[in-house]
Amino acid sequence: SSSSSSSSSSPHAVVLMCGLNDAKRSVVGRTTTEFRRDLEALVRDIRDVVGDKCVVVIPATPLEAATLFPPPLAWVATRMNDAWDAQKRRVSELAENVVFVSKPSLEALRARVTKENGGRVVMQLTCADGVHPNDDGYA
Repeated sequence: SSSSSSSSSSPHAVVLMCGLNDAKRSVVGRTTTEFRRDLEALVRDIRDVVGDKCVVVIPATPLEAATLFPPPLAWVATRMNDAWDAQKRRVSELAENVVFVSKPSLEALRARVTKENGGRVVMQLTCADGVHPNDDGYA
């Protein structure tokens, strides 16, 4: 979908954050395939506004950093989130100028929050809700 919006004022990149809130809809029957189709349509909508040359960046959701969910709910939520991330990756494989960014490893997340402080957590990566990233979580 080529657009006439390719002026010099168009952005070079758009970061599209999605996933966990979308995954919650699976409780009412939304499938990963439906999520992927909706995401493909959203990328097309973005292209209609900013043009085909703009890079669309779709990051994975590092749900392992969330503190809201206790085990075993955390394991279930993480696996469900991984299924949604797989669909994000698939969209990036099928569309030009769409980039999927993998989530950091659990070891990298642990190293970030402990910051060489004897293994004690010195930094939170989520807001007070225990799910959404704070400034450190986005960094």
